[in-house]
Amino acid sequence: MFITTKAQVEAQAGDVESALERLAEQRAKYPTYHPLVIVLAEILMKTAHYKECEALLLEHSKRRPKDEYVWYLLAEAHGLAGN
Repeated sequence: MFITTKAQVEAQAGDVESALERLAEQRAKYPTYHPLVIVLAEILMKTAHYKECEALLLEHSKRRPKDEYVWYLLAEAHGLAGN
């Protein structure tokens, strides 16, 4: 999806707010789209939004219980959020 790539570029360029806004808009339309959720989680993690990332991944892990990368990100978010 072009939107996720654009959000990643924006975040790397320092425009995190635009990236998060773009992803939030798309997530409202496609709340369970895996690539969108993963990119959002990665950006949230890199920008120290650990609690928000943790909540997002907890929800997503229920839809993808065997996805090792989801569980890896969730473990990282748990630790960084202090849980």
